Amino acid sequence: MPGNIFISYRREDTAGYAGRLYDRLRAAFPGRVFIDVGEIQPGADFVQTIEQHIEGCTALIALIGANWTAHDRLQNTADFVRLELSSGLKRNASVIPVLVGGATLPSAAALPEDLQPLLRKQAMSISDEEWDHGCQRLIEALQTVVGSAEQTKKAGRWNLALAFTTKRWVLTFALGTMGLLAVAPVLYLRTQKPTQIATGAAPANMPETTSAAREYDKSVAKGYENAAKVMDDLANQIGAAGKSATPTITSITPTKGRSGTLLTIKGSNFGASQGTSTVKLFTGNLRPDHDWPGSPNVPVVSWSNASIIVRLPATAPVGGSLVVSVAGVDSTAAGFAVDNP
Repeated sequence: MPGNIFISYRREDTAGYAGRLYDRLRAAFPGRVFIDVGEIQPGADFVQTIEQHIEGCTALIALIGANWTAHDRLQNTADFVRLELSSGLKRNASVIPVLVGGATLPSAAALPEDLQPLLRKQAMSISDEEWDHGCQRLIEALQTVVGSAEQTKKAGRWNLALAFTTKRWVLTFALGTMGLLAVAPVLYLRTQKPTQIATGAAPANMPETTSAAREYDKSVAKGYENAAKVMDDLANQIGAAGKSATPTITSITPTKGRSGTLLTIKGSNFGASQGTSTVKLFTGNLRPDHDWPGSPNVPVVSWSNASIIVRLPATAPVGGSLVVSVAGVDSTAAGFAVDNP
C-alpha cells in the first residue's frame, strides 16, 4: 500500500543494524515497514514478495556498512541488494542511503550503472554512539515522505466519514425529491376552485419523511462511531502483531566443546536478525545470581530466525545452560558442557 517503508541491507554486512533499525521504525510506523525474511511467510516466493513490496513502497532505506561492496557482489545482476535498489530507483521511490558502522558512500566506479543514481541521494550517517538520535532524525525525515502513523489513522477515518457523508447526501436528495413529488399534486389541487376538490380531501402528510430523515441522521452518526472503533481496533491489532513470540531452543550442536568452539543453536522465533537480542550463558541453575560473572552474553557469529551460531569464550565455565533472549522474552534453558584442557 502507499506509504510503505522498505529496508534494503546485506546480511553479512549490516544484519545487526538492520534488526535494530527495523524495531525503531516499526514502533513509529506500525504495519508499514518491510524487511525481507522477517516479513515473508513460509512457502512464499522470496523474489516475488520483495518485488511486490518495493512496487508499493514510498521510501526505500539503503543500509550501507563497511563491507557493502565487498567481493564485487553489486556487479552481479542477480544480487538481491542490487535488484532492490535498482527497482526502487526506477520506481522513483524516495531512496535514503543510511551509513552505519563508520561506512562511507562507495565511489561511482564501485557501482554498476543502474545504481549510480544512488550517489545523487542525500545520505545520512548513524553512529553507534548516537544511535537513538540518528534513528529519530531518520524517522522525522520519513514522516515528511510517508506521513506519521497518526496522520494515516486520521486519513482512514476521514475516508470512511466521507463515504458515509456521500451516502447521506444521496439519500437526502432522494428523500427530498420524493417529498416534492408528493407535494406537487396537493399544490395543484389548491390552485383549483373549491368545487373541484373532492369532499373530505386533505393535504399530503409530510412528517413521516422528516422523521425518516432524522432516523437516518442517527444511523449515520452511529456509523461514524462504529468506523472510529474499527480503526482503533485495527491499530491495536497491528500493535499486538508486532510483539515477539517466545523463542524456543530445540538443539545445540555440539553439546560439548573447548573454548572458542562454534555452537549452532537450532530452534524457532529467534527473529530475522539479532538486533538487541542476546544469547545468555548461565552456570548451574537458571537464576539471575548464577549468571556467568563479568559477561553473561555469549559472542554471536550469525543470527537467523531458526539458527544462531555463537563462539564459546575462553573464560566459559565447565558447564551450564544457554538461553536465547528476544525482546526481553527468554527461551527455556538448554544444557551444554565445556571440555577445556
